[in-house]
Amino acid sequence: MQRTAGNSAAQQVVARSAHSGSAPPVQRAGDESATGPASKPNTNATAAFRKEFTEFIYGKDSLSFDEAYWAFVDNQVIYTSDVTGNATFQEKVKTLVWQKAQDKVNDYRKEAQPMNIPDGEPVRLYRKMSAREAEIFLKAKSPKAGITKSMEYGDKQYRKYLTTSLVHTASFNNEDSADRDNEAVLEFRIPAKDYWAFFAKYAKPNQLTGVFNQADSAVVNQEGHRVGDQVNFRKQEQVDEVLLKKTHHNVGIGGGNVAEFARMTTAIEEIDKSRLDQAVADSKAAMTASLISGLKSS
Repeated sequence: MQRTAGNSAAQQVVARSAHSGSAPPVQRAGDESATGPASKPNTNATAAFRKEFTEFIYGKDSLSFDEAYWAFVDNQVIYTSDVTGNATFQEKVKTLVWQKAQDKVNDYRKEAQPMNIPDGEPVRLYRKMSAREAEIFLKAKSPKAGITKSMEYGDKQYRKYLTTSLVHTASFNNEDSADRDNEAVLEFRIPAKDYWAFFAKYAKPNQLTGVFNQADSAVVNQEGHRVGDQVNFRKQEQVDEVLLKKTHHNVGIGGGNVAEFARMTTAIEEIDKSRLDQAVADSKAAMTASLISGLKSS
């Protein structure tokens, strides 16, 4: 298997170092016969190669196997070129790591993810918005006053959407933002018991016929939290499952329930960018760990 033309683009994904002399080879645990990269496959080195390659390819869906493989190989210090350049070895990596990883990622993304709220902790909802809208909340004398004022201009079908996942806001396409270059992410805290009671009372499938004409409906979906044909809800059973399993979701608050939502919101604060970045990193680590655990050694 030869490097493809696309390899040049992949080289830009990561800086070359392992074979440039800037980073000396290291001996892997269990590879007592070598003082550097292994010159032939062995159990411990293969396990290390799989783990690190799996971590490397996370989030690089735009790369082909050849691009990802050679970008990784040029920076790894586990195997020599005699091993990594071997077509049989490459095919095993593609079959046992790359393809299994893609399957695992797809399976992971199709499933709704649990919120895992510790006992005694509130439900935390997030909304990305323009800085101008954020000021309405942050300068109000109370959370209730801020929420009420922010909804004053809404018509009967208007909904203000919030999400249970801070990570989701990092990629949220905020089409309604007045200034996409000057946005903020706010956190709304609600006692868990109150939120789930509110959810049970008002939550409706976002694609239920006529739902937006129901002023008191809080429309729910899981766009951005999973992939597949289950991200939008058409049946009440889908909403009920969110309530039962306490999974991540989006909720649209409307004029008919905003007063109750405002009353139970105890705090609103702006999220610092470093916290958002850490949430994204933690989510990536959790997904990668789940993915790696599903890749069994041959």
